[in-house]
Amino acid sequence: MACEIAGAVKDCYNGEVENGRVHSMGELKFGNGGVYIGQFVEGNRCGTGTMRFAEDGEYVSGDVYDGDWKDNKRDGKGIMKYAKGGVYEGLWKTDKFDGKGVFKFASGSVYDGEWKDNKRDGKGIYKFADGDVYDGEWKDEKYNGKGILKYADGDMYEGEWKDRKYYGKGVMKYADGGVYEGEWKDGKRNGKGRYKYADLGREYEGEWKDNKGKGVMKYADGGVYNGEWKDGNRNGKGVYKYADRGVYKGDWKDHKRNGKGVMKNADGSVYKGEWKDNKRDGPGILTEANGVMSKKIHLCPACDVFPLFT
Repeated sequence: MACEIAGAVKDCYNGEVENGRVHSMGELKFGNGGVYIGQFVEGNRCGTGTMRFAEDGEYVSGDVYDGDWKDNKRDGKGIMKYAKGGVYEGLWKTDKFDGKGVFKFASGSVYDGEWKDNKRDGKGIYKFADGDVYDGEWKDEKYNGKGILKYADGDMYEGEWKDRKYYGKGVMKYADGGVYEGEWKDGKRNGKGRYKYADLGREYEGEWKDNKGKGVMKYADGGVYNGEWKDGNRNGKGVYKYADRGVYKGDWKDHKRNGKGVMKNADGSVYKGEWKDNKRDGPGILTEANGVMSKKIHLCPACDVFPLFT
C-alpha cells in the first residue's frame, strides 16, 4: 500500500505499481473519504472503475459512479447514482454528461436524449411525473426549436419553441376539441392564426395579440363577424353579416350592438342610428324597403320593434 500526504489530506493506494506509478487494477482511498476501485494507467484513473464520492460541496456521501474513465475524469459510458435520488446512465466527456443519456429524477420524471456540458441539448424526450410528455429539441436545458408537448389533461402543442415557450408557428389542440393553428410569441397567440372552437362550430381567423384577437369569426349558424375584439367579446368597430343576409356595421360593446351603427335587414329596410344592448335606442332613421323614411328621436328601449309612424 502506498500513501501520499498533501498537507492534512492523505490518499492511499493499494494495488499494482509500474515504474513507480500506480498501474492496472487497484484501490485508491482519498483523504476526504472518497474511494476509487478500478483501472489505472500511469498513475491516472483510466479504463473502467467505480468511484464512491465523499461530501465535498459538489457531491454528497453516497454518490456513486460506475463506468469509463480517462485521465482521472469520467469519460465514455457510465452510470451515476445520486444518494439523494436520481440516476444518470449514458455518455460522458471530461466529467460531464455529453452525448446520449437517460436521467431518472428522484421526482419520477425521466429525460431520455442528448446532452452537452451537463445540459439537455439536442433531441430528447422528457416524461414528467405528472403525465406531461415533451418530445423535441433542446438548448441549454430548455425547449428550443421544434417539439411536441402532450399535457396530461389532454391538451397538445406541436410546433416551434423558444426558451420553453411557444414561439413561432405551431398548433394547439385543446382537450375540449378546440384547435388553434398559427403564430405564437412568449407562450401566447400573437400574429396571424385560426381558432376553431369546439362549441357550435365557431371559427375565428385573423390577428392576435397576447391571446386576444382582432379579425373574422365564423359562426355555426352562418353568421360572420369581422372587426375588433376585447377579452373575447366583440368590442369596438365591426361588421356582422347574418345568415339571413342582414348586415350590421358599427359599434360594439361586450358582444352587443352598442353605440352608432347601420343595420341593413334582409327585407331591404335600413336602420341608421344609435343602439343599446342590441336594441335600437336613441336618435335614428328607418328607411323601409319601399323607400319610405321614418324618423324618431327616442325609440322604445325595451323593444326592438319600430313603432308605426311616418
